[in-house]
Amino acid sequence: MPVYILATAADPVGQRLIYDLREKVNQSSRYELADKESESLYEIRVTTLDPLVDPRLRGTTTVYSVVFTGNTFNKAGELFLINSMVGTCPANVVGTMSCASTIVAAFDEALSAPTR
Repeated sequence: MPVYILATAADPVGQRLIYDLREKVNQSSRYELADKESESLYEIRVTTLDPLVDPRLRGTTTVYSVVFTGNTFNKAGELFLINSMVGTCPANVVGTMSCASTIVAAFDEALSAPTR
């Protein structure tokens, strides 16, 4: 299933998280990374930022907000909400794929969960 990742990451830890997320989707046997939004069945929209104002601590963590959406395939290009989540990811964890795995697992769970 093609998945497009739309990301806004101004902080370096967040940028590495987005890289890991794209790699995790690429490695998946269930999902494939779509090159264009129009080619995807689903989207993972991610925004990250560095929450710390102390210059000595900046770059040690990122906070992220993720929204999972699906394509309605109508001419208006509307999407439907599947689920959303927020989290934090320390710099020493980025690169281990742990945070990216958490996001992909939540996406997978949201798609697998029965409609309530």
